[in-house]
Amino acid sequence: MSNTRDAYMREMGIDVWVLRENVSDSPVGIERLGARDEIAAEVAPAVALVQRAEPPASRPPASSSYQAKSTIKDPTPGRSASPASQPKQTTTQPVGMVEPEFLLCFMDYTVAEDDFSCVFYLPYATRSLPVEVSRFADQIAAARFAQLTVPERSELRWPMVRAAHIAQSAVEAKQVVGSGINQRGRHVLVFGQSAYAYFDIPPQAPIGVSCAVAGKFFWPLADVNHYFAEPNTKIDLWRTLLEIKTHGARDV
Repeated sequence: MSNTRDAYMREMGIDVWVLRENVSDSPVGIERLGARDEIAAEVAPAVALVQRAEPPASRPPASSSYQAKSTIKDPTPGRSASPASQPKQTTTQPVGMVEPEFLLCFMDYTVAEDDFSCVFYLPYATRSLPVEVSRFADQIAAARFAQLTVPERSELRWPMVRAAHIAQSAVEAKQVVGSGINQRGRHVLVFGQSAYAYFDIPPQAPIGVSCAVAGKFFWPLADVNHYFAEPNTKIDLWRTLLEIKTHGARDV
């Protein structure tokens, strides 16, 4: 009975006190309490004591929908498992597809075999070429030819019509402007940086430096209002006209 009880207590992890007369005759040393633990502490390296943590009762089982979403992967490479995990993609409208609004006014001057043109980029709401701008162009022509000259006038208002089913983006506007390039003079003064793109002038082109495009020489200039607000800038414009006069062999 005693042996059965001792075996049961050992199984439960309870130390068993054994009487000396019950100790076997085998030559086994008798150790004092705690001696074995002290020896083990001296021999074994220092390690961190980690207590096993039981899973909390609130954790969902592996078969739950939450666990399935976090562990199941889509076998198809390059595709996420859930559409919700994919980042939202924003689409931007290409620059060429944006419908611009502007008014281009052309004044073409011709004297004998010499010619040049002025192009003014104006707001779409402008009804027609303002009188002061027209006089400004005539003064440029008088300085260029040393005489008064009656120009040929034309304009392009964009969009040409208000219709959603007609493509009237900047790309189409450039095509329309390009189709009328042959009607312009050999030298074209382009007033307004917003107009540069329609004449293949680089957006950062220096003011007053010509750009050769399709057999023409385009001269990028500031907005016409700039010359009205800053009279001193007309000096630079005069230098541009002198450059056109002396262009000579560089036209070829």
